[in-house]
Amino acid sequence: FPGAKNCEPLSELMFGKCDILIPAACENSTHTGNSGKVQAMFAQVVAEAAINPADEKFLLTRGNCLIIPDMCANSGGVTVSFFDLPVNRNLASHGRLTFKYERDTNEHLLKSVEDSISKSLNQKV
Repeated sequence: FPGAKNCEPLSELMFGKCDILIPAACENSTHTGNSGKVQAMFAQVVAEAAINPADEKFLLTRGNCLIIPDMCANSGGVTVSFFDLPVNRNLASHGRLTFKYERDTNEHLLKSVEDSISKSLNQKV
């Protein structure tokens, strides 16, 4: 795109001035030797242990970098895996998994409406 620049060597790309750094390729992307060069305002850790604990502490105490831990960043994948597990074990579709929940929700809603009408009319519906 217009105004884009080549970054050589590519390993220096993560140390450029940016809003969000997402070290996702490999663990220990940042380490004691290079964490001082990180200029990002946010770091969203996606790879396992992309930022080691000592460097995480360094970036946080610097005061201008917020780190979003991999546990938060990867929680969507864990949620999807939760739904995949029963599907893979029982060969059930997602619709089958949600059917009982929707049926129970509708029954509770109907019961709530019946109770409200009964109270307002002072008689059992």
